[in-house]
Amino acid sequence: MFAGPKGSVCATIASKIYAFDNGQWRELFALNTSQLPEVFPDGIIFRRLPTVFQPGNIWHWSDEQSKPELILVDPPLQKPYASQVRNFSRSQSDETPRWKSDSQNLLTGSATAYCRSNLYVFSDHASWTKTAGTWQPLLQDGCHARLFCFNEESSQSSYVPLHFETGQERVPLNSPREKRANAPWLAPMPWITVDSDSIYIGQTTLQGVWRLSLKQIESRLKSQSDGKLSRLD
Repeated sequence: MFAGPKGSVCATIASKIYAFDNGQWRELFALNTSQLPEVFPDGIIFRRLPTVFQPGNIWHWSDEQSKPELILVDPPLQKPYASQVRNFSRSQSDETPRWKSDSQNLLTGSATAYCRSNLYVFSDHASWTKTAGTWQPLLQDGCHARLFCFNEESSQSSYVPLHFETGQERVPLNSPREKRANAPWLAPMPWITVDSDSIYIGQTTLQGVWRLSLKQIESRLKSQSDGKLSRLD
């Protein structure tokens, strides 16, 4: 069960979404998801992780919509027969997504937040080394993670490289041990949320929250368009 638009009580059961109305459950629409719904002030996020047989999808459902809009699509996972799989998957839906990611940055399984028609995706980009039995994240391409930003003005994303002070503290990223020990849907997932002036990043198994100013992010994205991008600590 989850909080639906306009304070309604909703539930997802066997790829269908229901609303509790006048003492009984009423089917609203069918939606093939693989994760639990994520509720934000500006709407609800549904997602399906990519497989070799189908693309990954993220949908957004707002108060003004009768059913969710497809806003982001990942290509299917790469396998030797991936070209056949991609053709098969595309034939399953005629809906055009608002945005698309690429095979180098699969994002539908990453932490997301939706705010004022913008989609923010926190994506792990670290490499790892094991020191004295403990996994430590290393910078890769100058960052530990990337914050992808999608807005209505463009069908393509921009991203800000993020750098965490590692030291003795853990960071909101999954180590190779955590990734191997859990199925993707069971691993401790980082999370992000947005308010009027900040983005907050954390992880379900960690104490503490990391904060990023939206003004800082907007400044870095402008620098990126000017060809001057630095990492955001």
